[in-house]
This record gives sequence, C-alpha cells and structure tokens, in this order.
Amino acid sequence: MNENLSALESRVQGLIDDRLFAAYWDAVTHYETKDLVLIFNAEEQLDPVTAAQRVDLLEAPGIPEALQTTLQKPASEAAKVLHGSDAFFWLVAIFPDEEMACVAVNAKPMALGGGA
Repeated sequence: MNENLSALESRVQGLIDDRLFAAYWDAVTHYETKDLVLIFNAEEQLDPVTAAQRVDLLEAPGIPEALQTTLQKPASEAAKVLHGSDAFFWLVAIFPDEEMACVAVNAKPMALGGGA
C-alpha cells in the first residue's frame, strides 16, 4: 500500500469516534433521512463537523468532480455492510495541509448506551 494513502487512512480513522456518530444521529433527526454526508473540516476549531443531505450536496456548486462521482451512491451501497449496521454515511475529511478524503462509514452499536 502507498505510504501516503496509509497515512491519510490513519488520519481519517482517527476522526471516527462517538462524537462523529452523535453528529450523524443529530443530522438524521434534523434532516429526517439517513442519506447524509458528514464533512469534517480540521481547520474549524469550534465545530469541525457539518452535515448535508447527499443529494443536496451533489447539486451544490463547486463540488470537485471526483467527490461528485464518489457521492453518486448512498454510503449504504458503497460500504462493506456490517451485520446489524444502522449508521451509514459518507465522511469527507478536509485537513489543513489541503489533503482530503471521502470514505463510506458504517457501524452498529457495540452495547446499549455504548459507542459504535
């Protein structure tokens, strides 16, 4: 595996935590859909996570073509599905060094009241 890709994957994996899943579930309630994209902008100090409906984001001006191509399908169709998963979303991570990644995330609760 390419060393840069591995480092980027590690950076993205470091963003996936209970706080991110809480933001996802808040967005599900707000938008009344699970077809969402979470955007983590590491340059934002106060609140680095924003959410958007995937279909709305696809129609937004200025979205890079590669990102549009990736987001054509819901995350539930793109990710390797875990048995019993109930959270599927795209995560777009934007880092201060101008690196960006887009990954499909899916998870299931580990325990009642616990994390994903």
